[in-house]
Amino acid sequence: MNYRQLFFILLLTQCSVTNFAQSYGGPGADSGNHFVSTSDGGYILCGMNENQDLYFIKTDDLGNTQWSKVIGDTGLYESANAIAQTVDGGYIAMCTQEDPTGAYRNLSWLIRFNTAGDTLWSRHYFYGVWSNVGASVQIRPNGNYLIGINASAGAGNYENLLVETDTFGLAFWNVIVSGCGVNNIYQTDSLIYSCGTTINIPEDMSISAINDTGDLKYFRVYTDTSSSLLDISAQGICGTTDGNLMVCGNTNFFTGGANREFLIMKSDMNGDSIWIRHFSISLDDRLFAVRALSDGGFIFGGSTLSNGNNQFILIRTNSLGDTLWTRIYAAPMRAEMRYMDLNNYGGFTAIGDTTVNGQPDIWLLITDSAGNVLRSGPTGIPRNEINSADFTVNKFADQLAINFTNWGERKNAILSIYNEQGQLLEKNSFKGILSEQTIFLPFHQTHGMYFINIQNSDISKTKRFIF
Repeated sequence: MNYRQLFFILLLTQCSVTNFAQSYGGPGADSGNHFVSTSDGGYILCGMNENQDLYFIKTDDLGNTQWSKVIGDTGLYESANAIAQTVDGGYIAMCTQEDPTGAYRNLSWLIRFNTAGDTLWSRHYFYGVWSNVGASVQIRPNGNYLIGINASAGAGNYENLLVETDTFGLAFWNVIVSGCGVNNIYQTDSLIYSCGTTINIPEDMSISAINDTGDLKYFRVYTDTSSSLLDISAQGICGTTDGNLMVCGNTNFFTGGANREFLIMKSDMNGDSIWIRHFSISLDDRLFAVRALSDGGFIFGGSTLSNGNNQFILIRTNSLGDTLWTRIYAAPMRAEMRYMDLNNYGGFTAIGDTTVNGQPDIWLLITDSAGNVLRSGPTGIPRNEINSADFTVNKFADQLAINFTNWGERKNAILSIYNEQGQLLEKNSFKGILSEQTIFLPFHQTHGMYFINIQNSDISKTKRFIF
């Protein structure tokens, strides 16, 4: 294995901190684990609600809720950990359920929905002798389902189990790689790549390659040579535009504490390392997802420590891993990213959870290609106040009439207009917007779809209009 360890300092990096908030859930603790973009341009989110039941939320392209579903048995721990859209427009979710019989700790649980979120069927899976966690689900090129399960026999004995099922959840094949948990899966036409973390002390990261009949092609382990005390953990994987693999995660001294650093590694398709880097901007830096971009660069999503709390972070790099810009998105309290992907605006969408009014809530971030927030909201004010604020827009010749309702006391506001590619077209500031007030703006853009965001120090709303 060609292994080179490179250290670098973040240079030529534009770092900005942006306040944002789009929360979902009830008054108790809710968590967001995963989402997928849907064929109608929106999203389907999954996680766990305050009663530890499965929680699914269907939204439009800007994160506005269209419907939500809760599935679960009172008193049992249940969490929806991954979701995908099926070829017929429905959904398939990979979940974890506490064993109702008490014989085992957890069972993995696959649930099939129609487009309205109604359950069509569900199946439980159990491999091992103690605990199974449903970790991931993807659609195969033939329309079947590829599911990932973290199985455990206890005492740290974890196995990474990949299973291909038919469209009714019946298994075709499964493959087990010892000592590694499923964190992310990347598929090509002929191979399936899974990245994970070994249970060595210190921990090492790994990549497994499996063919389309379930045969293990290789299992590679990557050890950091700079210190015998350094854990390295893989959390996300994707293909690159030049036909290689990119993996992200974090390093950590296994003796515990802070000092976790971002980790990125490029390897070829045979698992041979091309280069590996770890770097930091705080005492607690972690990456959970990576996506390749059309120019050969990458976008990484994770969490970093900022102003005493963990916050969402996006890092944009070139093809060599050199940082082009960094964006930190400040929530009122702690914010932990779980997953990130590309969106329909040429930008990025991320899900996780944060603390709002003392309780964790599911949070969704939607940005343009430069990391500027398209879906933003209030920071720490009661949710009924958030939902009541609104505005309407009417176009008359070459001007817009914007009417505000329920925006509370007089405060300054900023109005931004974006096109459907997420490019900022206009930005205006207003002093002392009233709760019931109409303002007029010149508007000379051509016919098309536009997004208008209005925000003050408490409230932010984005709406879509076609003029």
